[in-house]
Amino acid sequence: MRRAAVSQLALLWQLRTSATYRCNMADYRIRVYKDKDHVTVRRLFANGLAENIPPFRKYVLTLPRTKLFLLGVHLMILMGFQHSSISALQATLCAAAAWCGTLSFVWWGASYTYTSYIQQSLEEDMLDIQKCYIQKRRACFWVAESNGKVVGMVAAQPYSASDGETKVELLRLSVSKEHRGQGIGKALCQTVINFGRQESYESVVLDTSMVQYAGRKLYENLGFKLINSYIPRSFISRLFHFYVLIYSYKIHAHN
Repeated sequence: MRRAAVSQLALLWQLRTSATYRCNMADYRIRVYKDKDHVTVRRLFANGLAENIPPFRKYVLTLPRTKLFLLGVHLMILMGFQHSSISALQATLCAAAAWCGTLSFVWWGASYTYTSYIQQSLEEDMLDIQKCYIQKRRACFWVAESNGKVVGMVAAQPYSASDGETKVELLRLSVSKEHRGQGIGKALCQTVINFGRQESYESVVLDTSMVQYAGRKLYENLGFKLINSYIPRSFISRLFHFYVLIYSYKIHAHN
């Protein structure tokens, strides 16, 4: 019994501190974060999230409320043109200005939704990864390395749950554009799952936005289930119907 306990502790130590967490492909490996990775992982995190801004803008423009608003603007300008002395050219210019104003607001709002979160994260846990993950009990931060270059990352930390279940949160997952499609994202997720299993967590949870389509497909292929969704309380999130999706992976069900 004592030998088994020592073996378990040794395995946990390897998961937390060693650089031998190798993956199926020979050209990259996963290891625990080091201070020398700080600038790279912050840039990788920010660039990865910023990629979601264009698809979110497109999503907002397809919302029924956006289309109704633009239609309403057209109708108001048309009615004003019929009951006033403004010329057709003036009416056209007013319509164009209204369209440009709406598109500019959508452009700004979609950007702000992500850039504000990026900035907040860079000033919080991503500012001191050692303190927030490496030195924290039952938490960790890993990077994927290829030819000596950090090309991916993921983190794990305890998740507060009201149902009494012990949960670990998978977060900060990102893989550089040049190295996608090589199974690195899957390997990083599996690293967190294995960590959760060794730390005796019952499930892995994560949240993502509705426009992160590739990430959602990855999670679902790994066995994560969509369990909830919500709209953050900010005005922009409510106006643009920005949904955050919550996924869960039951560790004991995949043993």
